[in-house]
Order: sequence, then C-alpha cells, then structure tokens
Amino acid sequence: MSGPEHLRMSLANASIELRIRLSGLRELSSAFQRQSEDMWERVEHVRREAARLNQDVKTLRSKLPQRSSQRGARPSPLDSEYQGIRQRLFTLSPRQRQVLADVVSGKANKVIALELGLSEKTIESHRARLMEKMHARSFAELVRMSLMVSGTNRAA
Repeated sequence: MSGPEHLRMSLANASIELRIRLSGLRELSSAFQRQSEDMWERVEHVRREAARLNQDVKTLRSKLPQRSSQRGARPSPLDSEYQGIRQRLFTLSPRQRQVLADVVSGKANKVIALELGLSEKTIESHRARLMEKMHARSFAELVRMSLMVSGTNRAA
C-alpha cells in the first residue's frame, strides 16, 4: 500500500472513529440531561411533600387543646393529670425524691451512688420503686412527669 492510500485509509478510519465518539457523546449528553431532569423532578416532589407535611403539622397543632395560654407554664392545679402526678410524688420517700431529681437531671446510677454513698444496686432499687410508685412506663414518661410538676413543661 502506497503512502497516499495509507493516508486515505487512516483518514477514513479516523473519520469513522470520530463519528462513533461524537455519537457516544451525544448519547451521554442526553443521558445526563434525563438524569438532571429526573433529579429536579425528585427535588420538587420532596419540596411539595415537605410543604404538605408542614401544613399537616400546623393543622394538627391547631386542633390540639391548649393547656395554658403561656407555653411552658405550669398546668392548672385543677388538671387531673397534674393532680395525680403530684399525689404520686408525695408518696415517694425523701431518698426516692432525691434519686428522682438526680436521675431526671441526667446523672448515671453509678454517679448518683457515689454522690450519695450508696451502692449502685440500691440506686437501681430506688429508681425501680419510684418508677412503680409514679406509674411511669418509661424513663421518658418519668422525666415528663417531673418537668410537669416542676413547672418547666415544654411539651404543652
């Protein structure tokens, strides 16, 4: 094969390769375009869902009965739940009240035991007994009761 023939064949092959590459780039470009459009559709969907959920939360909040006109205020002394919690609180021994205050403040049983000079088992026993006396099904409920009675209820 002579030089000019070789050059023509090389140019023909290069032309074919260039067309293939350009075709691939066009396909890749349209794939990216489709992905970008899909992404924006998803973003818009999430934005619409978030707005709908915010509206649902506002609707639900507006339907909740207001316990007091001031957020975080102590419930009315006539409130039966409040009265029940206060009555149960008075059934606790002084040591159980002390353990309750420390537990609600976030101290671990071991730390409370060291501070009070008691064993960790004794603190666990006091904690179990006060949960029972307060009719608390969970630690979170115990904290809520304590906050309600202390007047720092933020859940109202």
